[in-house]
Amino acid sequence: MCLSLPNPPGTVTDVELKRLKDAFKRTSGLSFYMTQQCFYREVLGDGVPPKVAEVIYSSFGGSSKGLHFNNLIVGLVLLTRGRDEEKAKYLFSLFASDLGGYAAREDIEAVLQVLDGEIPSCLKKCFTEVCKHSKGFSMFTVRTVR
Repeated sequence: MCLSLPNPPGTVTDVELKRLKDAFKRTSGLSFYMTQQCFYREVLGDGVPPKVAEVIYSSFGGSSKGLHFNNLIVGLVLLTRGRDEEKAKYLFSLFASDLGGYAAREDIEAVLQVLDGEIPSCLKKCFTEVCKHSKGFSMFTVRTVR
């Protein structure tokens, strides 16, 4: 999955960018790449389950080499300043990548409830087509919201 900056220019102020660069340099050294373990510890914290942390790291562009600063910024901007539709699409892509393009609406709603404290109304617009999963769970496909 490739992330792109949700709302280019002006999403991060110069002051914020400098603060983020300084923090990144302190944690990554001179390599300009943050290790996976450092990302888990410094960016996500202890409350994120290891498998979820791994998926987020990969979705931000992290690899065995590490996570580049630019990719970290794009991911953080999406999660902290992205529109609800952008966050919902990102979250769906995390769930759906392992499930052949399908994600359970209830799973996405539960994660959004934990992350944002609410379920955005735009999420309902994303789910359009109901089908039955082989194990009997209701699954939904997502269409692009414009």
